[in-house]
Amino acid sequence: MTREDWRKKKELEEQRKLGNAPAEVDEEGKDINPHIPQYISSVPWYIDPSKRPTLKHQRPQTENQRLYSAIGDWYKRGVQENAVVTKFRKGACENCGAMTHKKKDCLERPRKVGAKYTGTGIAPDEHSQVQLSMDYDGKRDRWNGYDPEEHQRIVEEYAKVDLAKRTLKAQKLQDELASGKLDQTEWEHDSEDEDEDKYADDIDMPGQNFDSKRRITVRNLRIREDTAKYLRNLDPNSAYYDPKTRAMRENPYSNTGMNPDEVGYAGDNFARYSGDTITMAQTQCKVIDTQLELKLPVYRAHSPQIGMRRYFADLLAILSNRYQLCPTARHLAVYLLDLFMDHYDVAVKQLYVIALSCLLLARTGGVSQSWDRAASKSRPTSLGGGLGNECSGTSKAGRLLMLNRVEREGEEVACKMGHIRTEPPGRVP
Repeated sequence: MTREDWRKKKELEEQRKLGNAPAEVDEEGKDINPHIPQYISSVPWYIDPSKRPTLKHQRPQTENQRLYSAIGDWYKRGVQENAVVTKFRKGACENCGAMTHKKKDCLERPRKVGAKYTGTGIAPDEHSQVQLSMDYDGKRDRWNGYDPEEHQRIVEEYAKVDLAKRTLKAQKLQDELASGKLDQTEWEHDSEDEDEDKYADDIDMPGQNFDSKRRITVRNLRIREDTAKYLRNLDPNSAYYDPKTRAMRENPYSNTGMNPDEVGYAGDNFARYSGDTITMAQTQCKVIDTQLELKLPVYRAHSPQIGMRRYFADLLAILSNRYQLCPTARHLAVYLLDLFMDHYDVAVKQLYVIALSCLLLARTGGVSQSWDRAASKSRPTSLGGGLGNECSGTSKAGRLLMLNRVEREGEEVACKMGHIRTEPPGRVP
């Protein structure tokens, strides 16, 4: 290109930018914007050696674009039932004869003579799913893969079952009518019930659930036509409405002077004593009286033991305050007393001795929490010490040894302190 040609080219470019000359056209007949810089509009030599004016190299290349699946593509449903292959096919696995893999990828046991040479025992083709490539919208489409024809087939199947049921029911009613078991009036009534069942499930009433099988209506919500509790009386000084529990315990009409029996709602705490309400209350009182009569003989039989337990509770409180026992020692003393009362027939005169012995044992810590664990050897064998070895285990002999020792040591201490009491406690009325 000479200097003169280069100068004419530059003048033409300036005229195109000013709009005085027509724009350059590519191979597709589209105008090229003259304001595009040269480093963008110039074509590389490896794309088009002829260097024709074009912008095709700046547009997305078809071979480099990622292809996505169409909107109707989806995975296979079910397993395709292929016919049994009896002849070896070209390109199949030489070992088993399947077309979906080669011999080096075969997972079957290597045969001594492959299916390629025997032509028998050819394995069926493996079930393989297609590889779908979804774009952004395809991955998030909730209706992707939906088959309306499958839903239509289900609807038709249910319609056929419903038609068969109605046909059998009509035939049964016709046979009963012909045999005389059913008169014309009952037959018409059954036909009306059939029409009712037909449209019963389509009813959509607020707060109502209709079950056509059992013919009952379930009330699960407040009917919207009912007046809400907080709208009964708009006076802010009237009954309080708790929005969390939705309860209004007081009568909202208390300030109006209306009779509670005449209003439709008189608060949650209001009970209407009419109808079977009084009869129901009398029945409940009779049941309670009957239960007390049945329990009275058992209570009278155990009243001496109950009296001793109550007497011991009062005695234990007095002695605990006197000797300043901690709550843990007091609970241990109660446990020891329960052991006496449950397993042995304790005389009344021994009750005070046992109570004092239990308190002293609990105070010195002679009995550990676990009766099965032996007492520590480093503990001195003072009052109540070392009882774990004698009462280890849950045998009756071990408990008897422990109880005898408690009674003996407690009686000695009580005699020294002068606290022996032999009068029995009063019976429980």
